[in-house]
Amino acid sequence: VTSLSEFLRHSLASDGEKKIPLGEELEAVRNYLAIEKIRFEEKLSVKFDVEPEAEDFRVPSFLLNPLVENAVKHGVGANAAKPLEIKISAKVSGGRLRLEVLNSGELKNGKGGNGGGIGLKNVRERLEKLFGENGTFEIRQDDDGEDGEDGGFVRARIEIAQ
Repeated sequence: VTSLSEFLRHSLASDGEKKIPLGEELEAVRNYLAIEKIRFEEKLSVKFDVEPEAEDFRVPSFLLNPLVENAVKHGVGANAAKPLEIKISAKVSGGRLRLEVLNSGELKNGKGGNGGGIGLKNVRERLEKLFGENGTFEIRQDDDGEDGEDGGFVRARIEIAQ
């Protein structure tokens, strides 16, 4: 109940053009995933790899959540035989923030697809409006597992220059 109320508070207070510290955005994502973890139990595994300096980087409110929602929505059905793995990472290098959401599912519109859903379209438009050429978004299917893992994964990546 606490996770749900915190998530709803964040979503109701969010302003698409307001920038907040990434740490606040990640807290909302953690609350969302806590709810989904109750729903899917052992069928959902979540890992975070966030550099401490990334948490202070200012990002548009509710930027990361559509990527995580898509990972859950499309990943659970594609991976019915084994748990869905979601990995969220945030790293800063050379004044650029790299956010990634990886999941062990499959990209619906195939390899090299552009992720044409409404949530992903909104992410692209917001990045372009707020950052111009200093903000990029891509989503792709990778056939090789990360770090020697078996199977492929979907990688959604946002890069923002400060």
